[in-house]
Amino acid sequence: MQIYWGDIHSHNEIGYGKGSLERSFDIAGNSLDFYAFTPHTWWPDLPDNDEAVKQHHLNGFKKVRENWDKIKQIVRERYRDGKFVTFLAWEWHSLAWGDYCMYFPNDENEFCYASTLGELKEYARQHQAFIIPHHVAYSQGWRGVDWDEFDESCAPVVEIFSEHGNSLEPSTHMGMYSHSMGGIESSQAALNQLRTGKCFGFIACTDDHYGYPAGYGHGITAVIADKLDRESIFSAIKNRHTYAATGDRMKIDFNLNEGIMGDCVTSTDSAKINFSVEARDKLQSIEIYKNGKLFAPYSALDFEKQTPTKNKHLIKIEWGWDMIASKEITKWEMKLSCENGKIDDMVPAFCGGSASVTEMNLLDKIDDNRWQMSSYTSRKNTCPVNSVSFFLSGDMGTEICLDIEGEHEGSSFKKQLLLTKADLLDKDIYETAFNKFSSPKIKVHTLISSNEYAFVGKLTDDMAKPGDFYFLKTTQQNGQMAWTSPIWIKQ
Repeated sequence: MQIYWGDIHSHNEIGYGKGSLERSFDIAGNSLDFYAFTPHTWWPDLPDNDEAVKQHHLNGFKKVRENWDKIKQIVRERYRDGKFVTFLAWEWHSLAWGDYCMYFPNDENEFCYASTLGELKEYARQHQAFIIPHHVAYSQGWRGVDWDEFDESCAPVVEIFSEHGNSLEPSTHMGMYSHSMGGIESSQAALNQLRTGKCFGFIACTDDHYGYPAGYGHGITAVIADKLDRESIFSAIKNRHTYAATGDRMKIDFNLNEGIMGDCVTSTDSAKINFSVEARDKLQSIEIYKNGKLFAPYSALDFEKQTPTKNKHLIKIEWGWDMIASKEITKWEMKLSCENGKIDDMVPAFCGGSASVTEMNLLDKIDDNRWQMSSYTSRKNTCPVNSVSFFLSGDMGTEICLDIEGEHEGSSFKKQLLLTKADLLDKDIYETAFNKFSSPKIKVHTLISSNEYAFVGKLTDDMAKPGDFYFLKTTQQNGQMAWTSPIWIKQ
């Protein structure tokens, strides 16, 4: 089984977002394993007391109708078996029932003007599709989900995190503050609903409206599947073999008895849990929850007891910043190479936003030890920096070379950083684009050892009983988090 990464809830100018349809698929195809563009199609109970909101959405729906054939065509054309999986999808709003996205197993379906959630669920069943609710923790009536009408038979997972914030936990520093719907209603939070006996897995997506899927820090979904094709990814989501991450692509394995995340396992006298986490920064905590309450916490004291893997370290390279008041875009072209060592598992953390709806951040592999990045950064984006992280194997003499070119406010720059692992042993290394205080900057982070970024553990719960559920939450020191779908013990 493999871990595949995707964003299946994002928007662009076909609807009422920004950025072209083609750009969305270009970005997703470069940085993700699977992707769904989810144009807004209908809102049966549009508010009559807010004409501006009503017309804004009706105009967007009209644009989607006019471009539906184009959407289906690009979903078909961009699908590449074994390399990049696309899904046909659309979004449905409701004040009364909450917002849902509909996902199809093929690329030939249509959208429907369902007037009730019941009609929407029936349409999903007729077309072997599934629906996923999102920003569920808003109050019911303000586009929070109607949990009494939630149906796990056609809604296998819930989008617990996006640019709206954290819908899983009723109390969190990543609350739902960015929109006008009033934030988290604690009884609506997904965690409290799991405690009532509901059964659903977790995903996270950006819900981005700037045509930028997988924008860092706004949510990304991991799927556990045996291969990368539409049928396998679709089946894995339906079986809840998923986990949700806020931004960094942490590798997580979580098993209970014979089950993996999302499964319902046969009742036994005890629950034997095995887990592992490989983070993209220093780990702060790993927490096992039982029935929604903290059951087994692990911290840096536990991580540091591990023997680190010799000569293998995690490295992160960041670029961006610039003056706080700057409205300019900085463009970057970089090449990274390694001598006397090996680069493994290069992962992007790229950010979009309002700075540009035409620029893209792209990461491409030249060969095993050479990569190139074409990037833009801006204070107007949701984060003023971009980054990549990778594992570097080799002794302290192993070298990395970073060739940097770029442009800012009409001026070009060209730099080179030549570093050994020894240079990064206990400090960060900086370079500036220009010789002035407010210059955009590049930062190569201090080496992170395996006993700081990874952990393997196991435990047994001898008090397990039918109806119990367990999940894992992990938090990095940089604040990024991930949650596995629960594993349930059958009633």
